[in-house]
Amino acid sequence: MPKRISLEHHETVVSVLREAAAVNADAEAYVEPAGRTPRRSLTFAEWDRAADGVAGHLSRRGVSKGDLVCIMLPSSIDYAVVYAGLLRLGAIASGINPRMGPPEVASIIDRASPVLIVADEDVPRAAGAVPVVLRAEVAPLGGPRERSSTTPTSPRWHGAPMCSVSRVTEGCPPFRSPMSAT
Repeated sequence: MPKRISLEHHETVVSVLREAAAVNADAEAYVEPAGRTPRRSLTFAEWDRAADGVAGHLSRRGVSKGDLVCIMLPSSIDYAVVYAGLLRLGAIASGINPRMGPPEVASIIDRASPVLIVADEDVPRAAGAVPVVLRAEVAPLGGPRERSSTTPTSPRWHGAPMCSVSRVTEGCPPFRSPMSAT
């Protein structure tokens, strides 16, 4: 069970995640149960390192403080890592549900005017002229490992907030992705 950390001296989610990675390095922060893909999980230390890798990659692609970047990925470890990476840059993350149709996606992109979109392979055509970074470009940057498990996941964790401060600070069990097979 992860140790509880205090929020008293933290001003940002970035600093909360950094302390959680230091205090609870090997504790699972996020779990994607086996289903369509093998079980994957991410420790706090892995999340911290992966977010740094994503931040560096997106910075080299021109993303900087105040830029809006759309994340068009399902709820997943990769989404959490990209979100944390954007926070490290001071960028603004705007999620787009990947299940939306092309007209809705195009409308959101048009109104949001992102500098970049992080998405899966099948989404770039909806992006129009906005540059797209594919999930495959950022997912391997120090991210999660596959872990074998025969233990079913508990449904009580499904639907918990992915990046809530309380999940990081209060020693909660890891987030269980709702994207599991039922």
